[in-house]
Amino acid sequence: MRMVTDPRALLPTHRSDVERARALCALGYPAIAPVLREMLEWIRDCNWHVSGPIADCLASVGEPVVPLVWEVMRGTDGTWKFWCIHKIIARLPKELAEQFRPELTRLMTHPTPDDRCEELDEAARAALERLGDAAA
Repeated sequence: MRMVTDPRALLPTHRSDVERARALCALGYPAIAPVLREMLEWIRDCNWHVSGPIADCLASVGEPVVPLVWEVMRGTDGTWKFWCIHKIIARLPKELAEQFRPELTRLMTHPTPDDRCEELDEAARAALERLGDAAA
């Protein structure tokens, strides 16, 4: 690929567009800041080929991705929440992941039927164990 400085030009165009995903991630932060939200969309389903490199990239960004992950966690898409917990929250530095502790605890201890169906209680338990929660 030719040298591109606009991160929007490197957003994947389909779920197998790994070349573009890797090129986008290679720009690094803060160059990818304008497209963090669009990148997060690509981890709605981590069976998509682009999701791996994009999840790795987003987890490495740290603090700037936290508000976007909160938007997902407050939403209704259980599958997306599951992947955010596994692929981002569980891989953030512990001091950033701690912000999610109350929601992870709620998912683990009082999951809704939908949360349980999406296995969010188990994903939350695994993330809390990583944070060192002996009660998990």
